[in-house]
Amino acid sequence: MKVLVDAKNFVVTAGLRQFVKRQADKLSKVAGKVTAVRVYLESVNKKTNDPQAKKVTFTIDIPGGSLVIKKKGVQMYQTIASTSRAALRSLRKRLEKIRSLKRR
Repeated sequence: MKVLVDAKNFVVTAGLRQFVKRQADKLSKVAGKVTAVRVYLESVNKKTNDPQAKKVTFTIDIPGGSLVIKKKGVQMYQTIASTSRAALRSLRKRLEKIRSLKRR
């Protein structure tokens, strides 16, 4: 599985890249068929009325399509973790749907 990390408006550190890799590895444990995970990190200029200034997008490539999960948050690490959990739920749901269709 390939993990690609891209960022806008800031530099990705080695620690941040390693954290994203650990979170993406959790996806491959649930579904071994994950071919690639693209993570797009964005830091938006903070406005007074918008405290959620970090955006994270996970694009998960699986056979038969891809899943896109987007989240916003206050801190980058928390936003990555919550996006990873949402991706895990979405991937499980997608796999269960495929398995139930095969049973019919």
